[in-house]
Amino acid sequence: MPPETPILTFNDREAFARYCDPVERTGLFPWWPAAARSITRRAADNALPIVCYPDGRTMLPRFTREERQALEAGQEPDWRESTTCPSCGLCARQRFVIHTLDTLLDVTNRGSHIYLTESGSPLELAMSRRYPRVVHSEYVDGMPRGTLVKLRGHVTRNEDLTRLSFPSHTFDVIASFDVLEHIPDYRAALADMTRCVNAKGALLLSAPFNLNEHEHVVRARLRHDGSVEHLLEPEYHGDPNSSEGVLCFYHFGWRLLDELRELGFRDVSLVVGQSERFGYFGWGNIMVLARDLRVAD
Repeated sequence: MPPETPILTFNDREAFARYCDPVERTGLFPWWPAAARSITRRAADNALPIVCYPDGRTMLPRFTREERQALEAGQEPDWRESTTCPSCGLCARQRFVIHTLDTLLDVTNRGSHIYLTESGSPLELAMSRRYPRVVHSEYVDGMPRGTLVKLRGHVTRNEDLTRLSFPSHTFDVIASFDVLEHIPDYRAALADMTRCVNAKGALLLSAPFNLNEHEHVVRARLRHDGSVEHLLEPEYHGDPNSSEGVLCFYHFGWRLLDELRELGFRDVSLVVGQSERFGYFGWGNIMVLARDLRVAD
């Protein structure tokens, strides 16, 4: 069975390995292999009640037709992107974001000023309803930074994460999910997000993360002339603003935590969601949290 604490934090790979398997250190969550078959079968039978954290209600999750077919064949779906709440429309990873913001960062009680690097998504809509001070953005190439743009019927800011238009120390929380891997100069993005967060604030990030590796996997890089050099088979992720998808440049390793410490964050950890009650299944609910920033005088 999963741990009773739905949100776990690990400061380094060694601590994570000890939790997963004190002897073999396989990097696998200890409860999941035994539970996976039962949970998959119950989901296929529409008998998997879970609690939607944002709503606070027990619900039977909604699955797409493709996910339902996989379940009926005894195959696991992408648990991170599935188990959608019929009421609020949030999938597991989106519910986990709000759970983490409330639990680890207490953003509601603090009235936190939040910058979210996406707009018009179910997560942005839910966060904008839940938290009164949310700024959101997308990136539109060729448009001036900081200006308003209309995308998919939704008005938002246009921002480049490597050159944000905000003054320094503006936000209590900067939240960016599944964006960093698409930025060729991700270090510039980390540095500028750090510039825009205040000393008591935090960065909360998600991106493809290899739990068993320290180093990043560089899948592609930009040449000096601006063209792309593919080092591995091109990998494209879904993009609501492009039917062609968006190229993935990196799969990150534990070095990402070290890089955030080098930027001045004293408290950096991997945040892992594991809970049958809240529907955080499998290995996908993983984020990086950086806080307690050293700010130069």
